Amino acid sequence: MLVQGDTGPGNFMYADGRVVAVVDWELAHLGDPMDDIAWLALRATQEPFTDFPARLREYEALSGYAIDEARVRYYQVMAEAKLQVMGHRPPQRPAMPMPAARRPSIWTETSATD
Repeated sequence: MLVQGDTGPGNFMYADGRVVAVVDWELAHLGDPMDDIAWLALRATQEPFTDFPARLREYEALSGYAIDEARVRYYQVMAEAKLQVMGHRPPQRPAMPMPAARRPSIWTETSATD
């Protein structure tokens, strides 16, 4: 199943009180739908969101997938780990300039017979 990978209210587009699109797909992958439920659960504690237990019941009824709390907890831990990795980068060192003799030139002419 296609999993959005960063599911949350901030990634939903609304019209007339309904979700009409989901944006922010750079973490999308084939996987377990409980992964997206885990992201929603995390986001529901961070951002104003609808009655989350009611939405979970609605999800079960409409999708036919039962919420597996153990798998959701697993994916919540994985989501927190991803957030840590994506949000913390080592300090950047200044780039060392490449010696001119080794620096490729975009202006070097090559012949058609090379």
